[in-house]
Amino acid sequence: MDENAVELFKNSIKHADVPEEIIEKYRGKVSDDIISLWREYGFCTTEDGYYKLVNPDDYADIFREIYGGSDKNPVVLFVTAMADIIFYDDDRYFNLVDIRHEKVDAIGDDEYFSLIMRRMRTADFRHVVLSWEPYEDAVKKLGVPTYEECFAYEPLLSLGGKEKIENLHKVNLAVHLDIVSQMQDAVTW
Repeated sequence: MDENAVELFKNSIKHADVPEEIIEKYRGKVSDDIISLWREYGFCTTEDGYYKLVNPDDYADIFREIYGGSDKNPVVLFVTAMADIIFYDDDRYFNLVDIRHEKVDAIGDDEYFSLIMRRMRTADFRHVVLSWEPYEDAVKKLGVPTYEECFAYEPLLSLGGKEKIENLHKVNLAVHLDIVSQMQDAVTW
């Protein structure tokens, strides 16, 4: 197991084991490193609940609504506590869909898996790539979200909401993503 992945997941909290059917379904569609994460840590949260290593099947339909059409066969791997999605594609790239700000960004290819795992722990990555700033204040105010929860602005930023801590609420992650998919245009490249 990659040492940077071990460091990222050392304080993880397992939500569920990854069924063998999921591993077999995605073998060849995700990197061997992801399969190793699933086997070792299961579906879990880490980094004080910020990252959720999730079942891609639970997010496949809603992700198609949010992301729009793609011929790259995206596989959702992580969802953040701010409802942003990190997915893997046929080009063997890790990508981020920043739900709040309606943008997509490439994180890096799986050749640099160890570097990606290390970067996910850094303040620079969190602040610059993930716009993580409100998370720590939201945790102080509302507590760490569970595996099924996230923080969401009410109203959504895309509907005129303001990026202020008092507008953040702890909500059900799947319901929030469903609402986003209905209220915002699909994010595309």
